[in-house]
Amino acid sequence: MLRQVLEFTQGEINDYLNNRFGLTEDAVICSSIVDRKGEPVLESDENKIVANIVHLEQEFTAPSSTVNMRQALVRKLNFNVYIMFSACYEGTENYLESVEHLSGVLEFFQANPVFSHQTHPNLDKVLHKVSFEYHNIDFLKLSNIWGLNGGKYYPSLLFKVRTVSFAADEIVPVSKIGGMASNLLES
Repeated sequence: MLRQVLEFTQGEINDYLNNRFGLTEDAVICSSIVDRKGEPVLESDENKIVANIVHLEQEFTAPSSTVNMRQALVRKLNFNVYIMFSACYEGTENYLESVEHLSGVLEFFQANPVFSHQTHPNLDKVLHKVSFEYHNIDFLKLSNIWGLNGGKYYPSLLFKVRTVSFAADEIVPVSKIGGMASNLLES
């Protein structure tokens, strides 16, 4: 599910930015900002807006469904996903372009806060509805996020994606649970 959210979002924003600014190559990529060694993922001459997940938060207020008919209890889990869009452009000559493209991301979500199959038929079937809202954070939390990202600060936007649901693809019948007979499930 997370991959589908990121890929869909990346594609939609790239289409918007390419049309808005006449870009010849995609500006948004889904990636971490640094690798495991702490080195930048992008080459020094690559200028991209990097989209990455910075937090998952279980949503307890969203309705969840369960299945329990002589089968293992399966509960759909609902999450809010926090995605950061960081304008990783190097050099002073590229700074204004980075801010302009980041503003384009903000404009995109202002115009398209909710995605559904009715509004976007190309939305992956596993995603029912995806909504984005800008998430304000204070300087201390922002500093902590960048510390966890392992990078130096780049201009960035943080969006809360509501609600991404996870459920097992297949429900497997259970004959015993912790050594108890399956007839306990029949009662």
